[in-house]
Amino acid sequence: MTRDVLEPTARRYVLATAAVAAIGTLWCVVYLRTGAGPETIAYLFVPVNAALATASVHRLTRVASGLDPVARRFWRAILLAVGLNTIGYAWLAVDMFAHPDEVRTRSMPAPAAALAILGFLIAIWALARVPVGAAHGAERWRMTLDRMIAFLGCAAVLWYLGLAPMLAAREPWSPQATALVGLGFLVAVGSATKVSYIAGGPVDRVAMRLVAAAGGVPAAACAVLAVQFGYLASVPAGSIVLPLAPVAIALGVAAQERAERGLRRPPARVGVLLPYLAMVLVDVPLIAVAFGAPLRPPVRVVLIAAVVVTALVMVRQYLAYRENSRLLRNARFQEERLQYEVSHDGLTGLANRALFRDRLTTELATGGPTTVLLLDLDDFKAVNDLLGHGVGDRLLVSVSLLLHTEVGGRGLPARVGGDEFAVVLNGNGLDAEHLAERLLTALSHPISEHRLLVQASIGIATAAPEATVDSVLRDADVAM
Repeated sequence: MTRDVLEPTARRYVLATAAVAAIGTLWCVVYLRTGAGPETIAYLFVPVNAALATASVHRLTRVASGLDPVARRFWRAILLAVGLNTIGYAWLAVDMFAHPDEVRTRSMPAPAAALAILGFLIAIWALARVPVGAAHGAERWRMTLDRMIAFLGCAAVLWYLGLAPMLAAREPWSPQATALVGLGFLVAVGSATKVSYIAGGPVDRVAMRLVAAAGGVPAAACAVLAVQFGYLASVPAGSIVLPLAPVAIALGVAAQERAERGLRRPPARVGVLLPYLAMVLVDVPLIAVAFGAPLRPPVRVVLIAAVVVTALVMVRQYLAYRENSRLLRNARFQEERLQYEVSHDGLTGLANRALFRDRLTTELATGGPTTVLLLDLDDFKAVNDLLGHGVGDRLLVSVSLLLHTEVGGRGLPARVGGDEFAVVLNGNGLDAEHLAERLLTALSHPISEHRLLVQASIGIATAAPEATVDSVLRDADVAM
């Protein structure tokens, strides 16, 4: 079967699950208005729709031959999770039909609840195994802390607004149902925090969001119904709310197949704002307490979560500070390095012609005594031709070291040409003629590791009033 056939088939599964959910909604409306028919019918829609979702995921894992191994592993785990939930809710439906008189008060059978809970745990495990992407060092720690902050913040709010009110309701649901709602919240929060940090990869981001919706949306709706309507909420929960989860799964399969056809949506940088959103959410219960809400145990849990989130944010900010400091040091180092490379000769490390002219211009502008010394190596071309450019380069380096040693900090030595050097002296105690004598004396002995004897020509020019850079250099060249 080709990929062109996959999408229409996936669409049929989406339409089928949506049709079952619509039939369940219609039946619920008719039942609540007229009371016609047994209430146990409400428990049929979930296993029927879950079976369709299971078939949709099964077809994806079996038929899509081009599916990446990571994506195939993820969807196989989702297949097992949805299949276990199908069996669990089918068991519940059979049990309800066997005990129609206890339909509103009877708890979910322990084996059925165990199967459904195991399915949720497998879904959480599948989401946790989806690779986030290559991250190393500080970036890996930052992403880990961001996910922990987002997870704790969102989980604390869902506990305060969803799960805790269920436990304190006038007609609380069974522990099995409450556990399933809590696991649905965990699937939603875990998937949301995971997908926000996935820039790409074999598992489609939209598909993961729909898996999160399959757990979170029904869980939130069931929590609201349980608090508001108690046992009566089991009818709309079973016929309207819970059948929406298989619809989301079928949509997730369609999204994955759409991605396999090359129609993947570009990722958005949601993860950047998610930790800050979690911080805002975890403060909502605290604001309620500040305005007079009683400090009950659920709020105490949120307080502990807020303290943990605050501590994680402090660690996160400290790591960000260290990383920013490192980046700033690297930026300054790169800037200094670029400035040095622009203004210095790459071979000798002396100032280049541009820096030499800038320094000479500055000295002339001060109006003080300024002297320029030019030094040209005689017959340097012969050294390159006879001994090679490597030997010539080492000779230039040796001459530059000699200039740097003799001038020190009392002037600026520079390489202004291939074998031509210059020194700017600003009248701070270093005599140009005395410097020239020392240089010529040093060059009368073999230099460099190749022990070469070289001769040099030196010209000296002292700047006259209103002299320019070009005029001083011309006078020094004439004197040489």
